[in-house]
Amino acid sequence: MLISKHFTRICKLSLRSSTQGIPTRSSSPLGIKVSNALDEFANLINPLLDPEAALARSFSKGQSNLPKVLWIAFLPKGRTVSTHISLAICFGPAGEGAVAGLMAPSTQASKLAPLVNRTSTDRMQVNVDGPKSNTRYNDRFINPREFLMDDFDEESFLAHLYESSKLFSTLMQRKEFGSGPRES
Repeated sequence: MLISKHFTRICKLSLRSSTQGIPTRSSSPLGIKVSNALDEFANLINPLLDPEAALARSFSKGQSNLPKVLWIAFLPKGRTVSTHISLAICFGPAGEGAVAGLMAPSTQASKLAPLVNRTSTDRMQVNVDGPKSNTRYNDRFINPREFLMDDFDEESFLAHLYESSKLFSTLMQRKEFGSGPRES
C-alpha cells in the first residue's frame, strides 16, 4: 500500500509541476517536494529489485529547473541514464500515470535491444515525451508497461519492475553491454 501512496503522490506532483505555466525551479518549495518524493519512492523500490542486477538509483532533479517528464532510474553505479541502459519509471506530465521498464539512451538505442514504438499505437495512455529530442522517452523502452494513477495495481507494478531487473541482469552479461562512458 505504501508503494501505491507514493506512486499517486508523484503523479499528482508531476501534474502540478507541469501545469504551473512556468518551469518549476529545482530549489523552489515545489521542486524540493518533488525531489524528496522521487528519492523516497526510489528508496522504497530499490530493495525490491533483483539483487544480482546490483542497481543504484537515480532520479530527475534538473539543473536549475525540474524536467517536464519526471523519472526514476536504476542502473549500475557510475553510469548515467544518458549513456547507459536503465530500469526507468517515467511519469506523465499530465499526471495520468507512468511508464516503466528497461529504457535505452538515445545514443545507443539501436545497439542494445529492439525498442517498442509506443507512439505508433492508439492504445498509449501515458505520454512521457518531453519538449526536447533528448527528453522524448515514449519510444525508448525495451519492455514498456503503463501504470495509470486511477487504476494502479501495486502487485503488477512491482512484478514488472522485478522482471525488468532480471532482464537487466541478463543483458549485462552481453559483452557490448558493459561498454560506454562512465560518470566520474
